[in-house]
Amino acid sequence: MVAVSETIQLPYRVTHPLYKLLRRYNHPELMNPYIIDYTYQYVKDSKIIYDPFAGVGTTALILRHLPDKYIILADIEETLVKAMKEVTSELKLNGNIEILHQDSTIMYMNVDAVYTSPPFLTINRGGGIYEKGYWRNGKPVDTELPFRHIRQYSSNPRNLSNMKDTYYWIAWQKLVNRVNARKWIIHGKDIVRKGRIIETWREYIKPLLAKGFKLEKLIVFKKHKREVSFWQNLMRKRGLPVVDYEWVAILIRQN
Repeated sequence: MVAVSETIQLPYRVTHPLYKLLRRYNHPELMNPYIIDYTYQYVKDSKIIYDPFAGVGTTALILRHLPDKYIILADIEETLVKAMKEVTSELKLNGNIEILHQDSTIMYMNVDAVYTSPPFLTINRGGGIYEKGYWRNGKPVDTELPFRHIRQYSSNPRNLSNMKDTYYWIAWQKLVNRVNARKWIIHGKDIVRKGRIIETWREYIKPLLAKGFKLEKLIVFKKHKREVSFWQNLMRKRGLPVVDYEWVAILIRQN
């Protein structure tokens, strides 16, 4: 990986005081809430913050640090919208939050900043399980395999997680073109394809660079050793590439 501005070792996510609340909704790719604690500072100068892929509402944790902000949370999944409402209600954050049930790739928004974690490319494909052949015809070969990736995240064809790569990036570009914001903070992770690591952050920032944004910072967050899976450790022992980190890209519009 290139252009890394900073590398941070993440604490074990289950030690975060709000992890149990967020994990209650069984989201298969829940952002480590410590990442919010490390990155909220980058939206200090933004009044309205928008998350078009809000999931269970992890982005709302920004308000624990910056209570004067106004956050718009949106998701295409009705079950996740319900989860967001419950999470923000339990945290008593409702006054500064707007929750939308929408397909964000077709909505026009005018905000100060976007802070989001788009669906990972492997979220509905079983990740390494899919690539190793344990996943066939949309179902796991062995339903007893102890992997969270086995359960399907969404059956909605308009959810980015169900799109093939080409359509995924087309939908992402549509979203970028429909949102007017001065700053983007994007959380994601790289993937392994055909024995090599694909740096997905390059694809996420490409349409933003074309709109006059500059990549100000790329932060790599190393996973806690207890969050590295059995299969990842096995692959590492065999000399195969392993993605044991996530990243956050911070982009600012230059014009």
